[in-house]
Amino acid sequence: MLQNLLAERFKLTIHRETKELPMYSLAVARNGPKMKESEPVPPAQDDSGPATPPPMPAGPTVGPDGFPVFPLPAGGRGRLILMMVPGRARLVGQQQTTLDLANRLTTLLSRPVSDMTGLTAKYDFTLTFSTEGIAPAGPMGQGTGGVTVSVAPPAPSGGGGGAEPASLPGADTPPPDIFRALKEQLGLTLEPKKGPVELIVIDHIEKTPTEN
Repeated sequence: MLQNLLAERFKLTIHRETKELPMYSLAVARNGPKMKESEPVPPAQDDSGPATPPPMPAGPTVGPDGFPVFPLPAGGRGRLILMMVPGRARLVGQQQTTLDLANRLTTLLSRPVSDMTGLTAKYDFTLTFSTEGIAPAGPMGQGTGGVTVSVAPPAPSGGGGGAEPASLPGADTPPPDIFRALKEQLGLTLEPKKGPVELIVIDHIEKTPTEN
């Protein structure tokens, strides 16, 4: 519908072509994945009584490293949250596949990432990495429940609530780049390669739109 509107108002014409371009393969590292498999989602209960509204979720607290600690979603629902503070980012996934992760990495790296792990389960994971070389985050991420949260720097008092996982960099430790973080924290690797990527090429577009 949008393409038809642009063609009508701006005389837009396009064509698609495929080129061999740099991309990445997401693969399992030598020592295997380090992610925790998600717990099975409990089946929905058939309650014939009146529906009880779920309790209002509590707001996130701030951990000692400045990242918010969000409460777990009810009902085993999946989520993929990217949180960013100056110089560092954290990607938290629950009930996520490696394909969901590859799609999110495509956005962060501005380069296609294909899932070549062969893993079919859903996982819970936390990935903390440097923002150097990472594309600016958009308002919405890819994957189930994807969302991006920009966080202000923590107050000098350090904030409260939530414990920092022992395997992740602390507030005073420079985080690794995303490549090393994937290997050390999730047991996955990003391998550079070239592959076919479909491109949309604009053949013609007029600056001044036609009148309605």
